[in-house]
Amino acid sequence: MDKSYSNITQEEIITALYQIRSYTVRFIDYDGSTIKVQTVDYGNSATAPSTPIRDGYTFVTWDKDFSVINHNTTINAVYRDNNNINLQGYTIKIAESASEISQVDPFHSLYRKNDKIAKQKAWTWVEQNYNCQIEVVGYPSSAQWGTPRWNYILNQAMNNTSDYDFYKVPDSKIKMFVLGHALVDLTTWYEAYGDGFMDDIYVQSGTFDGKLYSITGKKREIHNVMYYNIGLLSKLGLEKTPAQLFNEGDWTYSTFQNYAIMAQTALNQLPNAQTRQYYAVAGCSPYYWIGMTHAGGVKIADVSTLTFQPYTSTSLAAAATLRSIHSAGAMDPLKQVDAGVISWNEGRALFTTGDVWFVNEANHWRSDLWTPGNPDATRYGYVPFPRPDGTTKDEQRIGIPGCDTWVMARGRDYSGYGPECTTENIYQAMAKTIQLTKEYYIGAPGYNQDDELEAYSYLYAESEDSAQALIYIASRLSDIGFYEPLADVANPIANTGASIFSTNVNSYVIGSAISLSEAISTVHEIIQESLYEAYRTYTINRGID
Repeated sequence: MDKSYSNITQEEIITALYQIRSYTVRFIDYDGSTIKVQTVDYGNSATAPSTPIRDGYTFVTWDKDFSVINHNTTINAVYRDNNNINLQGYTIKIAESASEISQVDPFHSLYRKNDKIAKQKAWTWVEQNYNCQIEVVGYPSSAQWGTPRWNYILNQAMNNTSDYDFYKVPDSKIKMFVLGHALVDLTTWYEAYGDGFMDDIYVQSGTFDGKLYSITGKKREIHNVMYYNIGLLSKLGLEKTPAQLFNEGDWTYSTFQNYAIMAQTALNQLPNAQTRQYYAVAGCSPYYWIGMTHAGGVKIADVSTLTFQPYTSTSLAAAATLRSIHSAGAMDPLKQVDAGVISWNEGRALFTTGDVWFVNEANHWRSDLWTPGNPDATRYGYVPFPRPDGTTKDEQRIGIPGCDTWVMARGRDYSGYGPECTTENIYQAMAKTIQLTKEYYIGAPGYNQDDELEAYSYLYAESEDSAQALIYIASRLSDIGFYEPLADVANPIANTGASIFSTNVNSYVIGSAISLSEAISTVHEIIQESLYEAYRTYTINRGID
């Protein structure tokens, strides 16, 4: 204060006096030595020292912003090794669906994946050490997902140009883009610089005609899945949930069949069953058939032997189980897929098929799908596909399909960025981001794989028993998962949701065809040829198991 107020005898005006706070700013070199120490008043900027010099390195930047100082700050010099590739400020552009940018760019405010800090650190390291920028951008509005996007990529290739360095596409479309001369062959570079960062399954799915075109750091993922409506199940008075049966080791074809029929009986007794037709099983019968066959460890499309084998004892038993469920009136007669299963969307079906990521996704299975405005009352239960009778829980298997992946575009213009700005070196830069992300993530203090797995499972399974079922499968993917293109609806062989093949499999399930072989016979040769064309050279060159 500007005067004493300990002995007031008359009216006084006392003015507060302030002293601005000051903070210490230290500029530190690569070896920990202090380059400069500066005292800066609150809110002011620090002044950087002269550009430091380090033999064999080029100074890049300081690691923190110091334009507004409001606390004691240590700022470190960042250097680039002169032996590293110098892309001379080139911006590596990755094309994504606009709605997916926030799930790819680790610096996006809505990025929510657990690897956020590790990925930010990896991208920053590459940008600094390769002298480049990495930018995730949306495809043009005219290149919407599906045919418009595929045509956009092919048209770019036809004109020998590309607006991006990498496209995000399903690896099932790689064949089409290769034949359209749109993609760069990454085989040699992956062998030289990849250091095995890709999962073996995604190396298989990203290969066409003996050459690798995919670049992804994804771990094996679950796709073709079976879910049930927890709220509807709670009204039926059944002794156990499907997930409980699985967890106890009793989730086989016959158990599923009996459970579906019992559930249908209970559904038919619901108070409004006369006005609302309920079904125990809904969705796409070929999805069930494929998932159940895979649960028995059997491949329908075997890329290692180039054999389409839909008539094994396991696949025949799976199809017969579904046919029996339909015959008992426990299956919705409409073959519908994904977000288009009407009885499921309306809360009139106990089971359906789909993909894990559908759970609580606005355009598929909304968080309040069955209880508008009350997401806590809509709950999704996961259960693995049932396995063959006579097998144990330890023998449960799962088919893993390909994935959405980056592919490298041909026709990109690097002029003006120096001799080191080449397709090969840009590939190296992106490969390094994947390698470092994994390294930083696993090496971070407090990283616990079990905690990560538990968080994933409770995100996509909304009851304790179904989360435990998902943990069981997800934790064993490296051991029980095998590559099977048909585990995803969109694959290079046959669309399992909307094709003559899908329709014909369903025709056996609903009783229109006498046998599965009769149902599939008209498309068997076509699918066999598609399998051969998609994977023949990979098998010869790679000798996959």
